[in-house]
Amino acid sequence: MAEYERVVWVDSDIAINPAAPSIVEGVPIERIGATDEHAFPSPQARQAILEALIASSPDSGALSKAFWQSWRDAGAWHAA
Repeated sequence: MAEYERVVWVDSDIAINPAAPSIVEGVPIERIGATDEHAFPSPQARQAILEALIASSPDSGALSKAFWQSWRDAGAWHAA
């Protein structure tokens, strides 16, 4: 990787819009940048989206209400 100036790791569930701002802009070359997924588009909007997903999800199955409800508490995702 020595021939590259930067390496960017993007999760597979991210859709990149050509009109979106650069994901490396504002991150000094010697630093690592990260994004808090709970902060976008805003904490309140994320919560509203999550509640809408829960309300419209089936009671069972891979993407059930219980699945989406588990997303409410990010602190519980990784047990100590």
